[in-house]
Amino acid sequence: MTPIVFMAGEVAIYYAARLPKLRQRGNRWRGPCPIHGGKSDNLSVDAKTGLWRCWSGCGRGGDIITLEIALTGAAFLEAVTAIEGIVGRVLLERPTNRAEVRRAAEAAARDRRELQAAEHFKLATEQAYELVLEELPEASPERYPPTQALLEIRTAQGPELLAMYRDWHKREPDLTAALVYAGERAWNRLCFQLARFIDAGAEVPYAA
Repeated sequence: MTPIVFMAGEVAIYYAARLPKLRQRGNRWRGPCPIHGGKSDNLSVDAKTGLWRCWSGCGRGGDIITLEIALTGAAFLEAVTAIEGIVGRVLLERPTNRAEVRRAAEAAARDRRELQAAEHFKLATEQAYELVLEELPEASPERYPPTQALLEIRTAQGPELLAMYRDWHKREPDLTAALVYAGERAWNRLCFQLARFIDAGAEVPYAA
């Protein structure tokens, strides 16, 4: 099953319907987390992709479908159906029998697990390429393959990122697993540090 990708307009429509009190800050939206009843602007949403993260309290995050499930307690297909009603587009072809329902649910669960692993893989790979590029000569860095690879991994998201991750995992399973592990640890450290920062009441002035 191909991961569901939302257009920017659909992202805006969904969040306007579900979380109308979010405020724009640059290319992100901020507001209180509705999952754990947050009071401060601890929920951050990417206005382009719809990916979200609570930086304190519950610490949860994910895509639009994950949020719909968290808000309503619906099962996966029920959540997709509700989102389709909000954005006005069929997002997923429905299975026609019980076996197809089971396979679709298993495929969706696998895609969600692998996409999360792919996000951690991306984080660690970006850092690795940046370290490599720091050691290269300053002249004409665009000629070096690591530069192009860094640009590709930085812009990859959704199905493109998942395909990149699966290709790496097929060719270099041990290295890919190590990068996923490193990225997950780096992400967890960042979340912990930011949660402490926010809980302490610290504020960072926003500059447009």
